[in-house]
Amino acid sequence: MKALITLVLVAALAVAAGLALQSVDGYVVFVVPPWRAQLSLTLFALLLVLVVIALYLSLRLGVMLFGLPRTLRRRRDAWRLRRAVRTLVRLVRAHVLGDAATVQRLAQRLDRSPGVAEAGAALAAATALERGDEARAENWLARLERWPDVRTVLEAEFGVRFSRPERLQAAMELLEKMPALPEATALRLRLEAAQREEKWQEVLASARRLCALESMDAAKAAALIRQAHLNEASSRLALGADLFAWWKRLPKEERFDPEFLAALARLAIERAQGGKVRPILEAALDKRWLPELVRRYPACLDAAERQAALARLESWLQAHPEEPAVLEALVELCLELKLWGKARDYLARLRRLGADPKVLERFAARLQSAEAGRGGAILPAP
Repeated sequence: MKALITLVLVAALAVAAGLALQSVDGYVVFVVPPWRAQLSLTLFALLLVLVVIALYLSLRLGVMLFGLPRTLRRRRDAWRLRRAVRTLVRLVRAHVLGDAATVQRLAQRLDRSPGVAEAGAALAAATALERGDEARAENWLARLERWPDVRTVLEAEFGVRFSRPERLQAAMELLEKMPALPEATALRLRLEAAQREEKWQEVLASARRLCALESMDAAKAAALIRQAHLNEASSRLALGADLFAWWKRLPKEERFDPEFLAALARLAIERAQGGKVRPILEAALDKRWLPELVRRYPACLDAAERQAALARLESWLQAHPEEPAVLEALVELCLELKLWGKARDYLARLRRLGADPKVLERFAARLQSAEAGRGGAILPAP
């Protein structure tokens, strides 16, 4: 439509110019002695227009010819860039699919494309780090001269992956001087370094911050926090330090983590220091009912605490009359206290609840052995 309107306007202007010139009787005289040339005004105007058009076209042709090498060079660079981008797309796909050989081959091809060479080198270095290929990782890292931030991050990964503390320390010092680096990236590297060096307080701080930034899966962060707490508890048990005061200082969501509490009880029982976690189990069970902790409760009692613990377990049974874990703990404790009658009664209630047959068989065997040892009646088989 635009071209049609332009054509109509040009035609209208031509007709108007023709009509205007038709009524002009003037002429133009050029005198160069001894010669003289006379032209009608209409012919002179037409020749002038033709000369202007010819000059314009000549100028355009000259400019085009002069800029032809640059234009060809731009087109060639654009074609190379398009080809490099296609190669980069294939390289990213190979990296995600874990095809290390293809990644290395395509990265070598991209090395001749200045615009995207660093992207290929970074992906090749990351792939080599994931594969544990130290030589290739070192080779590709050396090519990341124009991406200092990416190179520093990968250098830190290199130090962690291949146990090079000097490389890791140097990279971490550089990262401290890079304010534009995302906080989550720096935290993730600090976390990996702290795990490698078993600095559990740093692991704990980094995992908490990454979780707050939503830069780490909550389950993974919880597992790291749990591991850090258990290592701290292990150190405290080795020193004979109080666990309850330390546990009370933990954040509530970490303090009452069921997996952490169960693992803490197992750790203390394995170290023959169950009494260190007894107050923790009691405080945790007052706030949150966890059957697994109830089952481990009798193993955390000293001889002097068993009678008081029996009363506590019986109060728990009143609050949870259908809970097999409480009855199992009561049977265990009654056997330890040699309360054979109570043990028999609680075992019968446990049997009526349909508890695990292996647990019932184990308790029945212990009770039979105890009664046989004291010359009493043998507990009948269920």
